[in-house]
Amino acid sequence: MRYDKSHLSIDEQVARLTSRGMQGDPLMMAERLGVANYHRLTAYWHPFRLNDHSFVPATDFETVWRLYVFDRQLRLLVLDAIERFEVALRTQFSFHHSKLFGPFGYYDSPASSPNLGT
Repeated sequence: MRYDKSHLSIDEQVARLTSRGMQGDPLMMAERLGVANYHRLTAYWHPFRLNDHSFVPATDFETVWRLYVFDRQLRLLVLDAIERFEVALRTQFSFHHSKLFGPFGYYDSPASSPNLGT
């Protein structure tokens, strides 16, 4: 497979975006492209792209960046909720398991467990 796209420096990425109609402070754009790369941010400016790869007039890099930050914050909130649920579930599982099988029940084979009716 042949890949024809060449490497672009951060400044060249900023130039490409601005040549396609993206507005914003070039220094700020370069700084943010250095933190969250061009391809990662592509998903966030995709709604503003036209078929010819240019941008809808008045598309601002700051708007794209705010979408990226919102998505990142939402992801962190969701992961925090998942972690809390996981810890609570494991706590309950551990509590009930040790109640049924004793503090070292995980070492016992099912056939030797006194609480399984064997």
